[in-house]
Amino acid sequence: MEKLKLTDVAEEVATAIRIEMRRFEYKPVFICRTSEHPDDKYLYSVIGEYTGTAPRSIDTYVCWEFNAEIGGLFWGHYDLNLKQALEIMAEKLNTIK
Repeated sequence: MEKLKLTDVAEEVATAIRIEMRRFEYKPVFICRTSEHPDDKYLYSVIGEYTGTAPRSIDTYVCWEFNAEIGGLFWGHYDLNLKQALEIMAEKLNTIK
C-alpha cells in the first residue's frame, strides 16, 4: 500500500473545496490531508480567506475540515488571523511515523 502524503490533494478534491467555500464567500488558501492514515484518505484540512463584500472588523480566515466522501465543510473555526488558522491546522494533522 502506498503511503499517503499530507500534501497530496487530488485536483477534483481541490475543485470541490473551492466550489463549497465559494458558497460561504471564502477562497482556499491552504489545503492538505488531515492524516497519512489510509482510513482517513478522504479527510482534508482547509484554510480559507474571506472574499465577500460585507465589511469585516474582525480577522478574515477560517479553518475547516473537508470530507471528500460525502462532501461538505465541517468543524469550522472562524474569525481567525492567518497565524491562528495555521496553528489550528497544524494541531489537526496526524502524521504516521
